[in-house]
Amino acid sequence: MNFKGLVSFVLIIVIGFISVILEKPIKVKPKTDSGFSALNAKVHLDVMASEIHFMGTQENRKVKKYILAEFAKLNIPTEVFIGRTNSSRSDRYIRMSRTENIIATIKGKNSGKALVLCAHYDSVLSAPGAADDVHAVACMLEVAKLLKDQGLKNDIIFLITDGEEMGLLGAKAYTENYDLSKIGLILNYEARGNSGPSISFEWSDRNGWLVKQLKKVGRRPIASSMSFEIYNLLPNDTDYSYFKDKNVPGINHAFIDGFSYYHNPDDTPEKINLNSVQHTGENMYLLAQHFGNEDLTDVNSENASFFNLLGSLVVYPSKLDIFIIALCFILFFINVYLCMKNKKLSFKSFALSALCLLILLIVNASLAFGIGELVLNLYPDYNVFYSGQYYNHSYYFMAVAGMVIFSSWLALSFTNSKWGKHATRLGILFILSILMVAIYYVMPTAVYFISLPFLIMSAILLYENGRKNEISTKSEILSGTLISLIPFALWIPMSYMFFLAFSLKLLSGPAIVFTLIAFAFCTGQNNLWTFKNKILAYLGLVIFINGLIIAHIKSKPSQEFPLPSSLIYHYDQSTGLAHWLSLDDHINIGNKSYLENAELKNLSLMNSGDCWAKKTDIKPHLKSIEIISDSLHSQLTVVRGQEAFQTRLYIDDMNNIKQIYVNEEAAYKTHKGTGSLVIDLLGLTSDSLNIRLEKKDTSTQNEIIMSTRYKSFPIKDVLPEASKRQDGYSSIVQQIKI
Repeated sequence: MNFKGLVSFVLIIVIGFISVILEKPIKVKPKTDSGFSALNAKVHLDVMASEIHFMGTQENRKVKKYILAEFAKLNIPTEVFIGRTNSSRSDRYIRMSRTENIIATIKGKNSGKALVLCAHYDSVLSAPGAADDVHAVACMLEVAKLLKDQGLKNDIIFLITDGEEMGLLGAKAYTENYDLSKIGLILNYEARGNSGPSISFEWSDRNGWLVKQLKKVGRRPIASSMSFEIYNLLPNDTDYSYFKDKNVPGINHAFIDGFSYYHNPDDTPEKINLNSVQHTGENMYLLAQHFGNEDLTDVNSENASFFNLLGSLVVYPSKLDIFIIALCFILFFINVYLCMKNKKLSFKSFALSALCLLILLIVNASLAFGIGELVLNLYPDYNVFYSGQYYNHSYYFMAVAGMVIFSSWLALSFTNSKWGKHATRLGILFILSILMVAIYYVMPTAVYFISLPFLIMSAILLYENGRKNEISTKSEILSGTLISLIPFALWIPMSYMFFLAFSLKLLSGPAIVFTLIAFAFCTGQNNLWTFKNKILAYLGLVIFINGLIIAHIKSKPSQEFPLPSSLIYHYDQSTGLAHWLSLDDHINIGNKSYLENAELKNLSLMNSGDCWAKKTDIKPHLKSIEIISDSLHSQLTVVRGQEAFQTRLYIDDMNNIKQIYVNEEAAYKTHKGTGSLVIDLLGLTSDSLNIRLEKKDTSTQNEIIMSTRYKSFPIKDVLPEASKRQDGYSSIVQQIKI
């Protein structure tokens, strides 16, 4: 590597390092009464996330009581809204729920629209939920303490929902029963991991003013219109979704690093990154304080294009994007014209080079996708985690980076040697122009992702192509660094964000961004991409091989990094048969002692079709369920001897049934289906159940199969140190005719 290449290489590494560092969460502040400290929030976090608190359970009610008590200490008026709501995925499935939302209000001095801070206090069945979403509730308690005596103009409503994990049930109940026109803005807080910066990832439409406010008052705000656009295309939902559907302006926040801990039994207070809690809570406080004094009557304005660049949040009106795109094409065509005029380029060499680079982009994306699929097949334990994001996942990110460096060195060295550097550089710009148009069509406010690097690269190439004399070494180093500055500062952090979002399931995303980084590097320092200069080839191979080796070494579960493992005790009273079963797609260290020689079976009322199951002679440990059947009135009453966390009803044939009532509430408004129906009852665990059928023909009996689920086993559950129980419950199935 020559002197110019070495200097540029070092500068580029520095740029990449700085761009990543400047998007880290902020440091924890000492305990203080004048500002937000994660150490104060940690006190609440330790209490509320001490155990799993699934909706409707005793543990869930403990968390609710703690939150109410903390608001009472602050003398903030609070109510518990009991909501009942139904949701339906299809004519074959209905979910009925009873949720207990906590609503606390700091009254403002004016009568304008309110600011709502929203998070959920329930956890999944598999985790204590320290990150998801207790950290946000803990932050809200601290923010309430800081705001209560500030005399803000607007009402600040703390909406702490229940049942989010089972389908946004508390948010649905709230939006169905409250006047949303009184809300000027909602700030929702989530987590999909246990670390990383707090990202403002979802926005309401017409967000320009809101983005400017975040830039104005936020502490190291992390946001981009790329995430805004991508999230709009995804089927993902949070509590904010119900408000957004009703056109309530809002911003959704979350941290997403440490994705391995998402819905993981190890989502505990000990494992959460307090810097992430500090970043979330401090910005929650600053935004609440700011919007608490702003006129929220109409916060809508033209959409913005926005992104982070070396520690700053860049914001501009999205209507400028079309002019930036036009300027990009003008510069591109001038570059092509000058190169052809000076006989540095032929149309054939330009076209072939562009085709070769397009193939490179497709090959890199395909290879990365293939690596992800291969890894998930070779290491089946990874599939227990969402998107296969096992604890060692960052090493596969490293391996893909190495693979792209090597393959890009091969392709770019070939185009340089075959058709020359001008054909290669303009071929790169041509590929970028295709991507720019495609992104603008699908995600218009995210086009900056290509257009701004394109603009810089084109402008500096125009400077070089317009010169009659060769540029000096210093000028070449400077121009090469400037060409790389914006692309690297934009693309390096975004490559990791893509990886965190989709992980091993879609390694193509970061592979494409890595290829773009290689394009920018080649445009700025073309002399490094030649067959004579093999430093990048060696570097790529070393990174690729080491990434895979380290990932393999760290692929086995341990006490520090345990494997979540599914195990369920299933007993069918009608047959007297009991089974151990697992919803994992393979038998693993956490359940193999129960499931040795297990077979795939389809057992009554389980979550999916076939699951691993093995018969057992162990009998249920639970108190019997008393069922009082009244055939004359087509109803039955279920009295439990022990609290359950969920009840599932299965009706095989709906032909004779007009309506089903649970505790005298209708299960559905309309039901067109005539086949089977599953009804999940959630949050109804402590009540006795009354189930009544409204029939077309009252003389015909109907059969109901009922599964009652309890968070316990008939024997002591002994687990290897390297695993933790992911669900761990008993399902008792009964058949009743009424």
